[in-house]
Amino acid sequence: PYLTQKLCKAIIEAKGSRWSDEQTDQVVHDLFLSQEAGKEENITFVRDFILNQANRRNLLNTYRQVLRGKEVSDNERSPIINQLKLAGLVKTEEGYLQNRNAIYRQLFDEQWVKKNMPINWPLMAAITFGLIAALLIIYFVAGWWQAGRAEDAALALLTTGTPTPTGTF
Repeated sequence: PYLTQKLCKAIIEAKGSRWSDEQTDQVVHDLFLSQEAGKEENITFVRDFILNQANRRNLLNTYRQVLRGKEVSDNERSPIINQLKLAGLVKTEEGYLQNRNAIYRQLFDEQWVKKNMPINWPLMAAITFGLIAALLIIYFVAGWWQAGRAEDAALALLTTGTPTPTGTF
């Protein structure tokens, strides 16, 4: 209701007799989607509410599912869903979460979610550990294989007196 009231007030104050869709879109852009509109208190409330939650990762992951059109069931016992509703980002329709309005969908889009998603440090540590372990395994296997080739070449040289065809000795 707040966004609608603010839009209606702006249109009334502009005193136009007839409004085209393009004119209305321009007022919406000026009020809510422009750089200056980022300071609008309702928008800053929603942004700050989400970004200051301890469970921000879960909030953003759930909200991303809604943005992508996935069927996220409304669970009144879920703190995540209740926080998304309280922030005003989602509403319930036919038992599933939907974006509350097109303005929030544009402001708080997937790019915004990605930009504000906290880094998952445990996952990053696990990936790093896995890569280091894989590199160490490759290093030792390659060393073992190279040592075996050198041993075979030395043995061939000792027994036949000629170097191996690979030219190792």
